Amino acid sequence: MYEQLQKIDRRIVYLLVFVVTGALLKWPVRLPVVVSPEGQEAYNLIQNTAPEKLVLVAADWDAGTLAENGNQTRALIRHLMKLKRKFAIIGFAWPAGPQLTENIASELAPDYGYEYGRDYVNLGYKPQLSVSLMALVKDIPGFYKQDAKGTPLSQLPVMQGIHGIEDVSAIAQFTSASTLEAYIVFVWGPYKTPLVHGCTAIIAPQQYVYLDAGQIEGLLVGLRGAAEYENLVGHPDVATELMAAQSFVHLLIMVLIILGNIGYLGARRAARRAEASV
Repeated sequence: MYEQLQKIDRRIVYLLVFVVTGALLKWPVRLPVVVSPEGQEAYNLIQNTAPEKLVLVAADWDAGTLAENGNQTRALIRHLMKLKRKFAIIGFAWPAGPQLTENIASELAPDYGYEYGRDYVNLGYKPQLSVSLMALVKDIPGFYKQDAKGTPLSQLPVMQGIHGIEDVSAIAQFTSASTLEAYIVFVWGPYKTPLVHGCTAIIAPQQYVYLDAGQIEGLLVGLRGAAEYENLVGHPDVATELMAAQSFVHLLIMVLIILGNIGYLGARRAARRAEASV
């Protein structure tokens, strides 16, 4: 028996993960969400943004991290819309990011009476992150000139009165890559524009350094960060449901690890007894 516990067929493990995940996606269970201090700080920063200024939503992610970055972005955009804040979507890492974010905003817009061009705008993707940020902070309409659809910014009410970074109350950046450093160097460093950062769970450990240094004022980590923000906004959504599946799969893995250790310890004890009896 002990040998079997140590050598559970991987196909059984995969099947158990599939069954647990599938069952919880089919019949969602909402577990209590405990909000982390960094998640609360992100919410507080957006909550205190100036109504007359613009919020930049930096979509430095693509479809591969939709579950994490996409749900983080959705929760924060919902918060902006509830607060009646105007925002502009930008992106420098992945060409699809701004369009995916616009799709999210367009889906939520009818619930809050938001209108494209009046309340929010997609400024599109630009390559060369560092160079783009250096130009953007000095003259936003001069750098972009038109939105992602080709409409001159001068014709969009949301961009009226917006000139440089001084007209931006915060930047919410979501990414699956190492792009945060450029925002800190070229935006936060010289202008102290507040930054909220949302990242995938796999790169989160390296981002806590910037949080501890006060260079970012809030951090959303993976799916957990999205679920935290959903609950802070008062609208539990997809991330909250997905967290249950993720949590139960983690619990399953812990149980399998414990069984493996029981098998190892039991086999070792049995071997010692066999040696003693010889």
